[in-house]
Order: sequence, then structure tokens, then C-alpha cells
Amino acid sequence: MTTPDTDPDATDGTRLIDETDYEVGQDNIQTQIGPFGLDIHNPVFLIAGLGIVAFVLGTLMVPEAATSMFGGLRDWLTGNFSWFFILSGNIFVLFGLMLIVTPLGSVRLGGAAARRRGPITAMRAGSRCSLPPAWASA
Repeated sequence: MTTPDTDPDATDGTRLIDETDYEVGQDNIQTQIGPFGLDIHNPVFLIAGLGIVAFVLGTLMVPEAATSMFGGLRDWLTGNFSWFFILSGNIFVLFGLMLIVTPLGSVRLGGAAARRRGPITAMRAGSRCSLPPAWASA
């Protein structure tokens, strides 16, 4: 039997992360730009940012090649992975139905003491605005 403080896969001499001096986010860059506070994870932000900039610049520099590449990519993805799109949609619908008919649907996000901060109409309007209109699915 293992306790929360032991790791059954650890060999002798190893420690769990909660037994070290490491603090989550200790290497992050924290700064303030206007009213916004930023907490940037160094390697993740750098790699993702450079990838996005390179992708956008490449698309802007050669739009004809990008158009043909994206068209071919779309055709290949829909030709080879259409089953995945359909399966994903079905899984999302089944998950929603499962939440409706099981007791898991009554679990309060944020814990038992969580309460909404605004009127119910604002919450409903926000959830409706995030859904695409029915006519857009053509």
C-alpha cells in the first residue's frame, strides 16, 4: 500500500516534487504592461512566439504559395481525417448528454460554495455568444 508521500515507481534516493525546493513558476518573467500583469514562461513563450511570427511572416511574404499550400492542406485533412472530425463532434455531444443524465451534471464548478456573481441573463447571453449561429454550419 502506498501513501500520498511515496512514489511506488521511484528508486531509492529519489524525491517527489513536493519534497524539493522547486516552486511552480519560479523561473517565469513577471512584468506589468499598463493595467495588465504578465506572467511569461520563458521557453514556452519564446518558442511559440517565434513560431507564430515566422508563420505569419512567411504567409505575408508569399501569399500565392501560402494559398496553394493551405488549400492543399485543407483538402488533405478533410480527405484523410474527416472521420476524426465527425467522431470528435459525436464524442462532444455524447459527453454533454452524459452530463445531463448523470449526477455529474450537478457538480458545481468552483466547489460547493461557488455562486454566480451576476444575473443569470448575463451568464446565458455569454454562453450563447460563444456558439456559432446555426446558419454558419453550411
